Amino acid sequence: MIESILRLALAEAEAHGASDAEAYIASTKESEVFIENNDVKQAKTQKAGALGVRVFLNGALGYYAVNSLEPEKVRSAVYHAVKIAKVSPRDKLNSLPARSRVGRVKGVYDNNSESFEARDAARLAAQMLKTAKSYDRRVSVDSGNFAATTMTHWLANTNGVSLEEKLSVFSWSLMGMAIDGQDVSSFDVQSGGTHRVKGIDVETTALEFAKTVAGSLGAKKAESFKGEMLADPSRGDRDDRGSGGAFHKLGRRAEKGKPVRRKNRKKSGGKDAHG
Repeated sequence: MIESILRLALAEAEAHGASDAEAYIASTKESEVFIENNDVKQAKTQKAGALGVRVFLNGALGYYAVNSLEPEKVRSAVYHAVKIAKVSPRDKLNSLPARSRVGRVKGVYDNNSESFEARDAARLAAQMLKTAKSYDRRVSVDSGNFAATTMTHWLANTNGVSLEEKLSVFSWSLMGMAIDGQDVSSFDVQSGGTHRVKGIDVETTALEFAKTVAGSLGAKKAESFKGEMLADPSRGDRDDRGSGGAFHKLGRRAEKGKPVRRKNRKKSGGKDAHG
């Protein structure tokens, strides 16, 4: 069925005068369970399909997309893409890739995802909630979710390119706080994700969330600090052009046993700046 829709889109584009055309189709199945106010509230499963068409008329590009794979919707998408191309500026660099060997991204699809159902998502959402609540009775989950998604992508063009890719994605999250009488902790959000069924680990996420919010109860007011700072020389991921980079440079000098004093680069103010 998908191959016939792709052929239809490309044939329609050529029939309307397109010199080159490309059709992309995405088909998605998703099961998602929502957590709200310390309870599993809702579960849903949905399927969706969408098509996008790119056409070229003497270097002018037109694009149109529809969230349906019905033949009439496909024809309409091609028609509108051609209309857009007719009023678009030409660009000699507009082109489509030729047929060639394409590398595959490994590890993004699990065959076991095909048998993963809404009840599995509901079970894992309930397990995540129970783990967080069992850690400490003061933990309160404001919201959360567990989602399982399988996607298939198809791409074809008039140069003979024809590709297909499958993806499976599992994601989950918890958001909330801890409450002990009048004492309310700060909010925290924890989430996780994987491409494989065996990689699902809602318990670790739930425990991390629960430990964080419970541990932030009983916060006390502290005086703000104003004074000299010793920078961590290992923070090499900072941009040297910003203040973080300046601290990083000072830290590296200190690590090597060199003085950390540096001159103020401003023309005004003759005092040295100290790290």
